[in-house]
Amino acid sequence: MRRLSSYLLAAAGSVALFAAAAHSQSKLPNVCGPGSRGCPHAAARIVPPQVSHPVTPQAASCKLPGGWTESFGGIISISKDLTGTMKLPYCSAIHNLALAQSGNGFTVNATYTGGSECQGFTESLTFQDCSTASGSYVNDDGTSGSDTWTSNGGNLMISQPQADEKDNLDPDARTVSVTYEGTSSQTTDTVAWTVDISYTTSGGVGPFTKDDSFNTGINQPRARNYAAVGGQVTVNATGQASGAAPQVQSYITGSNLSRKSVTAYLNGLYGTAATGAGLKNYTADLMSGVAFQESSCQHFHRITLYNTSAFWPAENYTTGNASQRGLYIGLTQVPTTMKTAWDWNANGTQGVSIMGQKLTAAVAYQKSMQATHTGLKGMTGVELEDVALLMYAGYANVKGTGPQYFQPSCSGTPNGATCTGGTWTWVQRPNLSSGALGYVATVRGHTSCS
Repeated sequence: MRRLSSYLLAAAGSVALFAAAAHSQSKLPNVCGPGSRGCPHAAARIVPPQVSHPVTPQAASCKLPGGWTESFGGIISISKDLTGTMKLPYCSAIHNLALAQSGNGFTVNATYTGGSECQGFTESLTFQDCSTASGSYVNDDGTSGSDTWTSNGGNLMISQPQADEKDNLDPDARTVSVTYEGTSSQTTDTVAWTVDISYTTSGGVGPFTKDDSFNTGINQPRARNYAAVGGQVTVNATGQASGAAPQVQSYITGSNLSRKSVTAYLNGLYGTAATGAGLKNYTADLMSGVAFQESSCQHFHRITLYNTSAFWPAENYTTGNASQRGLYIGLTQVPTTMKTAWDWNANGTQGVSIMGQKLTAAVAYQKSMQATHTGLKGMTGVELEDVALLMYAGYANVKGTGPQYFQPSCSGTPNGATCTGGTWTWVQRPNLSSGALGYVATVRGHTSCS
């Protein structure tokens, strides 16, 4: 049940941008706020009204860690080390924040992590009370305005992982470490975490899921290690005292592989599969040629998935044998599961196993033809491999009823099982498609993954 394979090209995609919105959630034309671009330097900026609060004597002891919102709809999470993130509704990515607290106020240095639609800025704010701070921002281009931060009352915020964060699998270990941290103005609390890792191909194959749950203290980062999983990560956290945090979504993505590692691994497995199928002579590096044809010897390709450009598992194109993208996946294009999508060793092992099954079927086809063609000798190991390659690619079936790469031919006059005045020999089947011939030629020409 293989599909017709072809080189996987990087899919073009774009990251969807958030629409500019005010803190009231209604659309503001020409929003001018912290981090925005294209604002006039004159006083015509749209600035939300500021509320005056008397500065309390306790302001110097106010705590910054935890969750805040600001006048333009920004969602802010501050860690105990006074670093954090801000997600503004008119910016597609987050701002990374570095804060410094002094006296009854604090300063903010915000660095934008996205494209050119937003920019960095600084802020200087004074506590009005421990739940409100007001002041002004200055964007990198010099535009400025007023801003007010409002605490969420000490409620929990997820500071790690950050929204849209990408954690990459280690290409050798096939594992990834993700750090989780909940921040709040509470000094002690127990935080319960639930993590849903879900992977669906661009063609809608899936979802394949992995769940995780654990507890941490407040403001106490904890690393969790995952093996052979990836995709979109949905994180929820609830503190016994500080309540539920806003949900965060991040990603586990892939990494480039060493072609040397790919060839060594696949070719190290293939000999056992070939001899197990009955081949006495075989092409030792055949499977690295298969990987080149199927995926350019790269388990992960840079494509766009979940509106995020990253290294995602290589997907098949839609063909007559594969109605959806992503039915087959990765290095050797085997049926998609969470493990075959995110563990290239498991993918390669399954690919070699499937090739072993096709070799066994090729040997069975040979025997069936010998039984009905008197004197027909066996194929060479290379010829049996070529028959198996067409089965692997989906151009021939394993029952021998479809067009195989080689067929018996009589050099004399065929008369039932006998070849009168000649002998039966194996010849390449005429009228094989260019795709079938090209598949075998590509595999044979790139057995070193190059």
